[in-house]
Amino acid sequence: SSLLAAMASTTALASSGGAALIGWTGGIVEEFLAAAAGTVKFGALYPTFAAAVAATPAGGMLIQPAGDFTSPFQNGISNPSSYLNKAITIWGAGEGKLVKGNGVTTYDKIVGGTRIEGSFFIKASNVKLYNLAIDSGEDYCRRVHSATPQEGLIVNMSQSGLVGPQPNVWTGLYLDQVTILCMGHNSNVHNFLVENMEHWGFGRVKCYKAGTGFVSKARTCVGGTLICSGSQKQSALHKSESDFGCEHNVITTIICEQWGATNDGTTGPVEFEASTADIDDCVIQHLIMDGVKDGIVFRGDGSNNHWVNRCKVMGGTVKRALTNPVIVIKNTKDCEVVGLRAEACVNGVRVDADSDGFKIGVAQSGTTGGTYLIDNYGTNTEIVNCTGRANSATAGHFRAHNGSSCIVRGGYKATGDSKPLTTLIGTGAVD
Repeated sequence: SSLLAAMASTTALASSGGAALIGWTGGIVEEFLAAAAGTVKFGALYPTFAAAVAATPAGGMLIQPAGDFTSPFQNGISNPSSYLNKAITIWGAGEGKLVKGNGVTTYDKIVGGTRIEGSFFIKASNVKLYNLAIDSGEDYCRRVHSATPQEGLIVNMSQSGLVGPQPNVWTGLYLDQVTILCMGHNSNVHNFLVENMEHWGFGRVKCYKAGTGFVSKARTCVGGTLICSGSQKQSALHKSESDFGCEHNVITTIICEQWGATNDGTTGPVEFEASTADIDDCVIQHLIMDGVKDGIVFRGDGSNNHWVNRCKVMGGTVKRALTNPVIVIKNTKDCEVVGLRAEACVNGVRVDADSDGFKIGVAQSGTTGGTYLIDNYGTNTEIVNCTGRANSATAGHFRAHNGSSCIVRGGYKATGDSKPLTTLIGTGAVD
């Protein structure tokens, strides 16, 4: 409040030559000087959030107070008529608290902090968002859109109405301490979708209850912590398409869990997908998943020969998978999942045909229904320090199908059994 009071007249501040800054030190002085030059705006001085954004020049900063504000960057799901199209920084007063409704008289919403209500579409470089929430949750959708799910934060989704030439690639997006709420565990909307972007990143982002939590159709991302809760289709997706490849992304931690759903199988997978182009060198350093159908999915395109190349998960835990903690589907090359614990999953790891050089290092426990821990159809599959036990000791712990091949390095231990490795009949080559 003292900051806003001092900034009530930027003209007087500028004319004073900064005399009003006596007693202020460090970065606060720099912010006041920037405000005097007109590059920092204060949302409390404007009648609406839209007016505050409009007043903030490209390259400037908007400091937005706590409160509920309407996003000026929305209009339906697939064809927004308005979008943020200049490089600005928006700094809020907190993410608020996510409150779950009872589904009858109250509905999911964000309470407190800087709450921006409605979808938020961006088509610009060097946009930065800090300490705020984007709320397209059920409370908002029921009041404003007749309970039709709306998108969350979308960067460079296909849009109409653009004026003049547009760059092929945007750069410099950054988010930190941002919460994004949507409506519909199995809907077609996204919490946080980024495409045609490079040299970007985030600190900590929380995504709740869209059909898909996080999507990167982008490259050279350095991400911190990503929390994706209540998304059934995909929790987090790295995807390449013909117009822009996904490559060279590194995320430190992804946490995927149930929220607003109680059954196993309602948490979507973490997926690497080569859709209409190859996907290369994307890495998740630590992953925690609970209540999934499939855990980690590598999905190449065998029909059109698009590959998932050198994508990796370097550690973490997958709990209560209804099918496979890790599944490899077609056209993968030199990918790996190592340092992973799979707990209380129905089946084991499955590697499909047309996979080459997949590396597996998974410790499995409590497998509830399957008869194998690793089911290999691929070539040059590498097993590194795997442990576990299938339900049926006679059926085996490892299966190498005809035409496949597998290399065991560092050992495979079937816990509790006298034999370190058992295989099913009709095996492929095992070295």
